[in-house]
Amino acid sequence: MSKILYAYSIVKTLTYISVLILILAHFYINAQIVAIQVEMENMRKQISDLNVLKDKLKDLGKKAEILALEVGIEAEIYSLTGSIPYRIKPIFNDTVMHVYAFLNTNCPLCEEDYKQQFNLRVKNWISEKINVEGWLINIAKNSSIADKIYREINSSKPRLDTIEIIALYNDLALKIPWSLSDEVIVKALEKTAELKNTSRIDTSITIPEIPELNQKTQPIENPIAAFIIGAVQGFNPCIIAIMTFIIAAISGGGKFMKLTAIALGVLYSYLIFSFIMFSSPVIVQNIQYATTAIIITLIILIVYYLIELSLEIRAERIGVIMDASRGILPIFKTPKPLLKLANRTISSRNPYLYFTLGLIFSLVKMPCIAPVTAYYIAKLPYQPIHSLVNIIALNIGTITPYIVLAVLACMGVLTLEKLASMRGLKIRILQRIIVIAALKLTVIFLLIAK
Repeated sequence: MSKILYAYSIVKTLTYISVLILILAHFYINAQIVAIQVEMENMRKQISDLNVLKDKLKDLGKKAEILALEVGIEAEIYSLTGSIPYRIKPIFNDTVMHVYAFLNTNCPLCEEDYKQQFNLRVKNWISEKINVEGWLINIAKNSSIADKIYREINSSKPRLDTIEIIALYNDLALKIPWSLSDEVIVKALEKTAELKNTSRIDTSITIPEIPELNQKTQPIENPIAAFIIGAVQGFNPCIIAIMTFIIAAISGGGKFMKLTAIALGVLYSYLIFSFIMFSSPVIVQNIQYATTAIIITLIILIVYYLIELSLEIRAERIGVIMDASRGILPIFKTPKPLLKLANRTISSRNPYLYFTLGLIFSLVKMPCIAPVTAYYIAKLPYQPIHSLVNIIALNIGTITPYIVLAVLACMGVLTLEKLASMRGLKIRILQRIIVIAALKLTVIFLLIAK
């Protein structure tokens, strides 16, 4: 009979463990699937971005060829005339090459001589490629058009007794020395027209953004950093609330079993919560935009905790004995049904009860860890292995303060008697200050991460 009961006990234990593993595996695999789906979607987006980038680079290559051609034409013009065309606001919107010879002289005979020469030369500048119209203007008599043109090219007008040619072709202006031969001037004018035809194509270059193909691991996404963040957030008001229970629960025999069952229950609950959060991109996305609200909530919690501390000090002064593990305000009180279950569990050696109690305690105290956990998960990239390892490290860090506390109790460092002696005002003030400091660190973490 004893063998049958023993076998039944083993089967029951294995069944219980199998069910828990299957439930946890379900949420873990679901988180993996979501991460893979998001990563595939990101890869599709990256492929699309790369295709867009490829097209932009092709367009950029064409523009670079055109720019190289323009530079080559400008170099030829410079070799012919000693200057390159200016980009100006168009004065004439046509396809005619408007050539001005600006003369600066007070000599009427000189002006007449230059005019005759200019009229003869202009005829030689007309070719199959360009149609030329020319004017000779003595700026000593009339400088209005000269003022406008030279203002556009930001240059000074010819000095006295000098002459200079300026050719205008739409938005291009080219200064040509009078001393050049007609053959050279024709080539320069034709190259200017060629440059304008090339410039009609938009050659403005914008360096395209290169999509980020690899998500680099940031400090916040490091498993060690995740563990530290979890340990910091694990030391919260909730650990004070269940301090007495943990020490009482593992008293007597089977301390290791009780400690393990409670820790696994808390870790199990936190892992499922984290996997559910990670599997819900919509929730995670909304959390990213709710950072300010989370910070405000934590600040309110700090203020609420300060009020609790002030009420405890007042109660102490009037002679009311307060339990450091309980609170005056509702937010710090453990529900009575849970306390009754805890009291019944303490007298039992059933590991299932201890596991269940750890599970329930973690759910009741979930608000203590939910803000930082949710925000941390929201900042993680959707990488199937790396991100889930960080989540596990975060939750192990979260339960570390509970385990440390329980281990100290197992070693006899903390006992119910010592805990009872820690109910004085000074100890409670120290506890509250430590917890408030932890909450402030959480707020600072969120502000930095934001």
